[in-house]
Amino acid sequence: RRDKFSDIRVRQALSYLFNFEWSRESLFYGQYARINSFWENSDLAAIGTPSAEEIALLSPFQSDLPDGVLTNAAVMAPISGTKPMDRANLRKANVLLDEAGWPVGEDGLRRNVTGDTLKIEIIEDSAAFDRIVLPFIENMKAAGIEAEYNRIDPAQYTDRTRNYDFDMITDQF
Repeated sequence: RRDKFSDIRVRQALSYLFNFEWSRESLFYGQYARINSFWENSDLAAIGTPSAEEIALLSPFQSDLPDGVLTNAAVMAPISGTKPMDRANLRKANVLLDEAGWPVGEDGLRRNVTGDTLKIEIIEDSAAFDRIVLPFIENMKAAGIEAEYNRIDPAQYTDRTRNYDFDMITDQF
């Protein structure tokens, strides 16, 4: 059985549904900058298309890499608007989810060919993240995703994260 997140289009759609720009201005008072690379602000940050040196280094592993890594520009996070729900990004997310095989059913929920709904659970053990996660949950619901936010106790959070028993969590490095 295919993992619901194995299709990159589902992950891309989710990135369109999180409105970073609104969150930064409304919730974080303009404090944070969007990062597009795990190695942001370093020589290792992913930017543009791969250089000749990078292609030479990665070519032996081409069969193990996702399509486009050696030919396309690095993926950048989408830019959203100043309202909690960015309708243009919602439309883009809807197209990606449809393409990934999760069309909206008559009940307004996205279902795959076997009739399973696209369910996403976000778990957290701190109330501090409620104001960040809840607008994201609402945006996912607007896209037809059966989204749920569960704040759980720290012991359960530790157990579930250690056992990878979650769809999505918040984290920092």
